[in-house]
Amino acid sequence: IYLFLNAIFNLSTGVFLSFQKIKYSAMSEAIFQVSKIILIFISFYFFKTIEGIFIVLSLSLILALVFSTIVIMRKYPFIIRGEKEHVERRRMLKFSTFLALGSFTVLTFTNTDKLVLGYFLEAQFLGFYTAIFTLVSGVIGLMTMTSILLPVFTQLKGTRLKQAFIKSFHYLSIIAFPSTIGLAFIILPLLRFFYGAEYVPLQYEFSILLTSIFLSLLILEFAFSTLYQMLLD
Repeated sequence: IYLFLNAIFNLSTGVFLSFQKIKYSAMSEAIFQVSKIILIFISFYFFKTIEGIFIVLSLSLILALVFSTIVIMRKYPFIIRGEKEHVERRRMLKFSTFLALGSFTVLTFTNTDKLVLGYFLEAQFLGFYTAIFTLVSGVIGLMTMTSILLPVFTQLKGTRLKQAFIKSFHYLSIIAFPSTIGLAFIILPLLRFFYGAEYVPLQYEFSILLTSIFLSLLILEFAFSTLYQMLLD
């Protein structure tokens, strides 16, 4: 049920993105996050179960979906009811297939590294790796702003599209390169601050630093691959 509601929620935020109405997407996300925090505290007060967490997530998504649905029905009613337009189903199916394969590949490879580490090394090294990856993922989340370029690119062609892409690439570089280099060398004190000194043992400092440098490169990879994806989409 949660997966189904999450898919519908992502569809509604995609509608706002296509119309360049990011404020509605931000408001629905805020409703989801705030209600999730409030309901989780209430849930933990009465009963602490795994099922309760998914119930809370589902209820929060329902609240956000109610808001999104009301906005769509009032602002863009033609999406729900109106004249039908011809759609190239074969092209859409082909695009959706490649998109699904890409998502499945990402899901697989993001967990393969942990499985390999867990098999060949002691459990503590998996903890080090997960802690570093969590901090890197937090910075990667800042790069999701490239998704707002999709509706911009779809309205441009030829020289204007080329100029928009080059400008986006340059501005993104200003953020991505310093973030990558800076995080790689401040991640050790960040690990001590967030997780404690036991996550940065003295004998493993150099190994953790090297791992941090290589994982920080994911920031660059995500930023520019997402930019190219928006262009191709």
